[in-house]
Amino acid sequence: MKRKTISLIVMAAITAVSLLACSFVYTKRLRDRNEMLAQAELSFVNSHQLGFAGNSYQPSRYDVTGEELRVTGDLGERYYAPVTEREQMIPEVPSGTQVKEINLSREGEQIYKGNAEGYADLFVENGTYDLEFLCETAGNATASDGTELKLAGTLTYAFRVNVDIPSGFRLSRTEMVQGSAVAVIGTNITGEVSATAPGVIDVINFTVDEKGNALALLSSTFRCSPGTYECVVTWNGEETVLPFTVTEGTYEVQHLTISTSTAAATVGNNDAMADYNGMIADTNLIWTPARYYEDSFIMPVNGPITTEFGLYRYTNGSSNPSRHVGIDIAEDEGTPVLAAASGKVVVSRWVGTTGYTVCIDHGYGVRSYYYHMSSLTAGLGDFVEQGQEIGKVGQTGYANGPHVHFNIMVGDNSINPWPVFDGTSGIFDLPREKETENG
Repeated sequence: MKRKTISLIVMAAITAVSLLACSFVYTKRLRDRNEMLAQAELSFVNSHQLGFAGNSYQPSRYDVTGEELRVTGDLGERYYAPVTEREQMIPEVPSGTQVKEINLSREGEQIYKGNAEGYADLFVENGTYDLEFLCETAGNATASDGTELKLAGTLTYAFRVNVDIPSGFRLSRTEMVQGSAVAVIGTNITGEVSATAPGVIDVINFTVDEKGNALALLSSTFRCSPGTYECVVTWNGEETVLPFTVTEGTYEVQHLTISTSTAAATVGNNDAMADYNGMIADTNLIWTPARYYEDSFIMPVNGPITTEFGLYRYTNGSSNPSRHVGIDIAEDEGTPVLAAASGKVVVSRWVGTTGYTVCIDHGYGVRSYYYHMSSLTAGLGDFVEQGQEIGKVGQTGYANGPHVHFNIMVGDNSINPWPVFDGTSGIFDLPREKETENG
């Protein structure tokens, strides 16, 4: 009996030791597996690099759930990131990741809390800020034993940001031919801005958007003497001088014969000239702080050019030439006339010297004019798209045959249409609305 009892005790002990050993082995394997899975998840987290201020950064904090584990971590890092260009404030988000929330604060005071869209439109002045991007992510990771993990969770990228974006102005081009335009672009600007270019144009209208971009167009007439000039910009009590050169254009000569009755009823009629001059003066005052026009204009009609831009015109044997501010395009009467670019119709009526006339405001002081039409299709206040019919070819007003006189003005200067048709004009140096990123 005693031997039997001892045998049972020994057997029980052996069983217990065996179970303990098995438990130890199982626990170790489980721990090893958990560590392996955790390493796979951590590797997944660390592979997520967010681009910001010209560099890539791993998450500062993370909370990722895998098939068997939740990995929660705080790396305790708030990265230091200097920002010298406005575009550096926008993050480049890792693949498979979405920005859920952005927090921006300065000296403990919250300036912004919201989504990426609202943040992208935020103007941030120079200074030091705390910034966090809270992101949601999902993806797969492979453990060392080949186990595939489906992962999802949140990643937080935290920064101490020093915003030091230079403020100033520049010309998109420092050389312009007579009868052309260049863009004046300001970066990180606040407050009112005014400018002039003595000898070229008296007033240059600016708009300053919510991102501190100050935008304007500087135009020259074909009458501007070649030489070196200065664009003088005044802002926040400061003055910036931007030198530029106007070069000489090449202009043709034309001898025109027109009936004395037509001349007497139009350019020889004081009331008709006053009507025309008033129309031009009124449209010169239009300033729309938006760009409606595309990256090139189209011809309003496709016909032969009978009179070029800037041409010296001698009419009925006169020894004193006039200058032609646009181009004349001959075409059959009744042919549809198309809007060269999108914009708002600001003139649609009979004008004393130019007959049935349309003027379209394309934004930022850019306007197109269409003269001598037989009838009008577009009405005052209409918004027309590029290529939309606005009237019919005619020969009303000061005309000796069916054609369209097409003219483009920027501010109060007429510019050469050909660079506008081929997309090389300086008016296209101005960013399109909603595409503006400065720095």
